[in-house]
Amino acid sequence: MKMNIAKEMLRYNIQGQIEGKEIQPLILCGAPGIAKTRSTEAVVKELGYEFINISLPSLSSEELSGLPTFTKAPHMNKYSLTNSNNAEATEWTAANLILEANTLAEKGKGCVVMLDDLHRLNLSVSPYMYQMLEERALGLYKFADNVALVGSMNTSDEAGFTGLDSPIKDRAVLLQVEFDFDSWYASHGKYLNYLVASFIKLHTQYIQEQESTGIEQFLTPRSCTYFGNELDLYPKEFILANAKDLAEGRMSKTASVAFAKHVEYLNKIDFSGIVKERRLVDIDSLTPIDAILYAYIINYIETKADAEYLVQLIEKNINEASFLGFLSGELYTKFEIRESGKKVTTGVNHLIEAVIHSETAEVKIPSHKEFFKYIIEFF
Repeated sequence: MKMNIAKEMLRYNIQGQIEGKEIQPLILCGAPGIAKTRSTEAVVKELGYEFINISLPSLSSEELSGLPTFTKAPHMNKYSLTNSNNAEATEWTAANLILEANTLAEKGKGCVVMLDDLHRLNLSVSPYMYQMLEERALGLYKFADNVALVGSMNTSDEAGFTGLDSPIKDRAVLLQVEFDFDSWYASHGKYLNYLVASFIKLHTQYIQEQESTGIEQFLTPRSCTYFGNELDLYPKEFILANAKDLAEGRMSKTASVAFAKHVEYLNKIDFSGIVKERRLVDIDSLTPIDAILYAYIINYIETKADAEYLVQLIEKNINEASFLGFLSGELYTKFEIRESGKKVTTGVNHLIEAVIHSETAEVKIPSHKEFFKYIIEFF
C-alpha cells in the first residue's frame, strides 16, 4: 500500500475514534525509516490534534500499570488473622500515559497516541497492550473519549521483527505500507539541504538501501533527513573536502561515493562565482542534467542585486522548460519555508514577491506571464 493511501485511511480512522466509533486502531507496518511516524504526525497536525509518540521498547510495566498506593479498608478488619483494626488495601494510580494523553486531550480538540516500534514490544507489557487496544484503558483508568490510538512497526529481520502476538493482531488493523518517493520528496525531501535534495532527486535508487546490521550503513528517508540537517551545520568548503566521509555515517559506501561525486559535480558549476560575476549562462547549451541542476542556483541568491541578476537569467532563458520548471519548484519550496515562519534570504524574498505581487514588488520579472506558466503548478 502506498503511504498516501495509508495517510488517508489514518485520517478517517483517527477522526472516527475521536467521534466514538467502535473501530480498531491502525498500525503502519513496513521497512525502517520510510516516514511511518512522520506521516502519522503530519496527519495529526492537519487534523489539529495533540500528538504523543511512545517508543514501546523503552516502556516498563510500571509506566503502564500505575503505582500502588494504600487506602483504609475497615470492612477487612474482621478477616484479620492478627485481630488488627487497621486493615488496608492496595489501589493503583493512573498510568502516566493515560494522565498525559487525557490532559492534552482536555486542553485541545483531542490527542493521538502513537505506539511506536511495536515489533520490539517487551513481553512484560504485552498484557497492558491487549487492554489498551481492546478497552482503551490501562488498569482502572480509561483514555478520554477524544483520544485516538495508532501504531507503527518494522517488519524485517534486521529491524528485530520476530512476529506479533495474535491478541494484538486481533485488536488492531495492520496496514502494510511501502515507501512512496514522490510523496515523501514533496512533503519532506525537497526541504532538505540542497546537496542532499538534489542527490536523492537524481539518484532515487539510493534512498531506500538494503538493510544491514553490520558496520556499513544503509540510507533511508529518516537518515536522509538527519543527514540534510547535519550538512546545514558545515561550511561548503568543508563539505566539499569531506563529502564521502560525512556521507558514510548515513549511507552505504557505494552511495557515499556517488554523493561525493555529486557534490564535486555541483561545485564545478560554481554557482557562487556565477552569481558574483552576474554571468548570464545560456541554459540551452548545457546538458539536460545541468539544465535541471541550475535550478539550485537559488540557494546562492542572497541580496536584492542577486535577485535582479537571477531575473536577467530567467529572461535570457525564458523558453528553457527544464530549467524554469525546476527553478519554479525550488522557489515554491522557499515560499513554503517563508510561510512556515522560517527565514529566507533577502534576495529570495524579493523573488517570491516578484511572483506573487508582480505589480508592487521592488524586483520585476518582465516576462512574468511567460514565467507564470511554469510557476502556476506550484503557486
